[in-house]
Amino acid sequence: MQKVVQRRLAAEHQALRRAAKQKGKDDNAKEWTARWQAQARGKQEAVYFKEEKHRRREEYELGPQLAPRRDTGHLKETYGTVDPSVIQTPKLHFTMYKHFKSPFAVGDRVVITKGKDVGRIGKVQEVFPDSGYLRVLDLRKADFHVPEYVRKENKDDRPVVQQLMPIRWDEVKLVFPLRDRTTGHFEDVIVDRVDLRNAGWVERKNGGLEYVKGQRYLPGTRIPLLWPKTDEPAKAEPFDDDTLRISVDEATHRPYLLQPPMPPVVIDELRNKYSIFRSRHEPEYIAEKEAQDQAAKHRENLARLVSTPLAELKEQQRQEKLANPLELSEEQLARIGEVMAQEKQNAIAKVSEQ
Repeated sequence: MQKVVQRRLAAEHQALRRAAKQKGKDDNAKEWTARWQAQARGKQEAVYFKEEKHRRREEYELGPQLAPRRDTGHLKETYGTVDPSVIQTPKLHFTMYKHFKSPFAVGDRVVITKGKDVGRIGKVQEVFPDSGYLRVLDLRKADFHVPEYVRKENKDDRPVVQQLMPIRWDEVKLVFPLRDRTTGHFEDVIVDRVDLRNAGWVERKNGGLEYVKGQRYLPGTRIPLLWPKTDEPAKAEPFDDDTLRISVDEATHRPYLLQPPMPPVVIDELRNKYSIFRSRHEPEYIAEKEAQDQAAKHRENLARLVSTPLAELKEQQRQEKLANPLELSEEQLARIGEVMAQEKQNAIAKVSEQ
């Protein structure tokens, strides 16, 4: 039976090592994919900026009379639009966003400090703590071309649709009402930096990740910057045919200790009866394995009882040596004492010479 247990433990350890190795490979692949997507997004944005710079320079040099019309031909519907991949927020790997702490929440008022709509204040519509982006309501809009197959599926004939572009956190600043010490009135203040406390990513019991907002303060002060109030989820409307809570909490099944919850045949169908990872076995199987262990032990004892004449002679000599240990004579003891004294004198002489 011990061999069965050891074989199961070895199989479990091997499976754990294999799973850990595979998990490492999957994480590396996901991280590489995320970095590649972020790099592709940056390259696409750089292409847009470069082309627009070239077009703007060409139109400036040629003037309005000679500047070419670009919204013709196959670009008649798509000119001036952006790729849908740029509108979507990049998906990062956990190793890339595990240190992200979002100072913004849905409902916050922010001011845009870079790019389009700079200086305008809007309300945050959506925050992505796993990518470092957010969307502001009615600001930073962009046109993107809708493919024909998507229009047919959505039953919308518009070839161009406006969407909110994702904005990086470092391109916006928080706008928060603070009390003026001189006047005593609340005024909107642009907060350059926010002190976040107890915020970050935590791992849940089921292995998933969850972002905790924590608390935010003005740096160096105890003035809290409260999070915007969120709408409480609407309570479900009760009906006459709903199941009562007292009926739900009533225990209708009581398992027995001496009786399985289902027939053994059904248990064998649900699990692999001959799995190497099985840890519980039937009493008949355990008795069979214990009988095999006893038989092996009995055979080992029989092998010890059977011996050859040479083995018997060696055993007899060993017993005689144990019964009659050798004793040193007085001459041998005296000689040993002389040798020890001589060695001691030699050691003292070496120490004195040094």
